[in-house]
Amino acid sequence: MPASFTPAPAGNQQRRPQPFAALTSPTPVPATTQNRRPRPFDTSALFTPGPTGNQQHRPRQAQPAAIKTPRPTPAPAATPNRRPRRAIIAITLLTLALIALTGCTSEPSSLGQYYKGRTLHLSVTSLERTPELRYSTIDPTGVIRRWSLATTRPGHELILARLKVENHTAVSAIVNVDRAAAELRDFANATYHPLTVDQQVWRDYRNQPQALIRVDQGQCFDGNRALINPGTTVQWQSESNAPQQLTFTDLSLPIAPNGRAQLPPQQSLTHTFTQPGNYPYTCGPPNGPQQNAEIQVTPHNNESPGYLERTAQFIQGSFQLPQGNGIDGYIIFEAPTGTQFRDLRWRAGDSITIRF
Repeated sequence: MPASFTPAPAGNQQRRPQPFAALTSPTPVPATTQNRRPRPFDTSALFTPGPTGNQQHRPRQAQPAAIKTPRPTPAPAATPNRRPRRAIIAITLLTLALIALTGCTSEPSSLGQYYKGRTLHLSVTSLERTPELRYSTIDPTGVIRRWSLATTRPGHELILARLKVENHTAVSAIVNVDRAAAELRDFANATYHPLTVDQQVWRDYRNQPQALIRVDQGQCFDGNRALINPGTTVQWQSESNAPQQLTFTDLSLPIAPNGRAQLPPQQSLTHTFTQPGNYPYTCGPPNGPQQNAEIQVTPHNNESPGYLERTAQFIQGSFQLPQGNGIDGYIIFEAPTGTQFRDLRWRAGDSITIRF
């Protein structure tokens, strides 16, 4: 009687691992194939009877490829990785929130920090924006003077950079603050240099009935640029022992026939301006060098909204800074309204870059 052969159930057969399976990536099996139950073996294909009926043949083993073994379910070993992933996601969200908060902050994070060069220590303590800066000065005799500094172009604003410059290294440092002393750079690499305040500031006589301009040694001072309202009377007072002369470009002024007004020694001239506008002129001796001056007549309701009023000390000119000393003051820039700045480069007595 031929020996019978009963194949093992397909679910209990264990597939032998391929020795080089790790060298190639397995092809993903479709989900429908993975869930399909393996078909039972056809036992008639496993052996063939001999010619005499008594010869027994060894059954042929089934091809492993015919065995459809479902892929094992992923082990729960990946569960412990959820916690680090959640931590990474939380850190990423927190970082994005901080970046968004920083972008909404009007002041750079570098404000107030000191940056060290070879000789100087530099700190930008504030950056303020305004269309007009107003400030006052008091001289030793107690006279209060009001001043106004405004933009020179429409669509621009003033940038008030308050700086602290200190010398902790050299015995003495020479600092020369002019237009090349510093520059602000925006993200388009446009550069903005400090204004020369004493050449662009106006003596503010607005809302006052009279303005006094003193003339001496060929100069109009105590306000060679006067800002007044219509109806204000301007008085030019000579403090010189030599004749002085005022030369206007507007030939229609009664004070200056043919555009020229003679100012005798220790005498004065007056004129009441009624029409808004700019009135440039020069002052000086009749045959000597002349200084440029200007009267600007602005309407009463023509004031800059959002102006700032400060007790300002400007860092300007050349000065000596001994070791252990510093100076605190403003330098003023002009830039298009809303410009965002990338850095400030300082070149007076040292080379320092502050990135915002």
